[in-house]
Amino acid sequence: MPTTAMFNPIDPAFIQDPYPAYAFLREYSPVHFEPALGGWFVTRYDDVRTVLTDPRTIRPPAGDMLLGRLPDEVRGELAWFEEKLATSLAFANPPEHGRLRALVARAFTPRTAERIRPEIERVTEQLLDDMAAKPDPDVLRDLAYPLPTIAVSRLIGVPDEDVEGLVGLVGDAMKIIGQALPSEDPIAAARNASLATEKIFDYLEDLIAWRRRTPEDDLISQIAATPGYDDAELILTVLVLINGSLETTAHFIGNATLALLRHPAQAALLREQPELIDSAVEELLRYDTPVPVTPPQLTTAPIMLSGRRVEAGQLLFPVIGAAHRDPVKYADPDRLDITRDPPGTLAFGGGVHYCIGAVMARLEAKVALPALFGRFPELRLTETTPLFRPDPVLRGLTAFPVHL
Repeated sequence: MPTTAMFNPIDPAFIQDPYPAYAFLREYSPVHFEPALGGWFVTRYDDVRTVLTDPRTIRPPAGDMLLGRLPDEVRGELAWFEEKLATSLAFANPPEHGRLRALVARAFTPRTAERIRPEIERVTEQLLDDMAAKPDPDVLRDLAYPLPTIAVSRLIGVPDEDVEGLVGLVGDAMKIIGQALPSEDPIAAARNASLATEKIFDYLEDLIAWRRRTPEDDLISQIAATPGYDDAELILTVLVLINGSLETTAHFIGNATLALLRHPAQAALLREQPELIDSAVEELLRYDTPVPVTPPQLTTAPIMLSGRRVEAGQLLFPVIGAAHRDPVKYADPDRLDITRDPPGTLAFGGGVHYCIGAVMARLEAKVALPALFGRFPELRLTETTPLFRPDPVLRGLTAFPVHL
């Protein structure tokens, strides 16, 4: 029986199919120390849930986590950027995190989601019309990316003509999150992220000032009129919301579509019984989540995980992708079953950092998937095998060509 785990999160074979490695870790080394990261990979469901929700774990300082490998002179050069990372919604800890979350919580409720459902349905139908007219349809390019991009931009209040440029800058800025794992050129990644963040600040400062003069029915107008927050806090919150509502939702729709195409009986069942969409979305989130490894947590006191004592001051990496295939929690976990009622999905994290955009992500998937498979009943993969992007933190395809 193996007593050590060989685990390389950037190995190309692992990127394409991480689940055998996750199963190995879960069985033989469920709390696995990874020297390259200086932290512990946690892979069993109950342990992952503990890491996400236990008050003895907090978000570590963003600068140390994301910029800690940089030379001191480079890190000094990026001091402004490090300060912004540290004070953003994604990395703040209580009580500051609660104050920032309250700024936008009202905009991401089930009631709000249902209010904008007709617009999401209309946009989806238009995207599918456009997709049908293209000689080389691609699920990612033509549906999975533009749908959440349009939805979150209109909810926030970014003018249509500015969306593409702003989303590109947000993507560049948030690539730094991947630098918690090894990178070929972390210095270039950090500098590019810092430059993109400066451009985002310039743009959103002007937009917030405009919305204060001429408010509209959007999130920027709402938060710009909220007392007690400075513009930097507003801008950082908008940046995190765009990133969190775009990349993860896009790749969830992509991963879910791929899973259904690889399980045609399940796709046929969804076509025949579209009322299964609620359980289907939860099962697809479990089966191949777009965020298999969440940002690490830092222990503030000793904590026991699968019989191992982890001391205070240690980094814990919750591996949601492994937790979602834990046979202790899920019967026959490697089987896709859209009729399953999967308990307690961790796809949106947990505790105080539970994803604020979860309601919107679920709604967009519940609209997009039945529409896609209903509109194109002969939808199928091309001869080109879809490849996953080389990123162990955000699981998604590089491209997704299909035959309609």
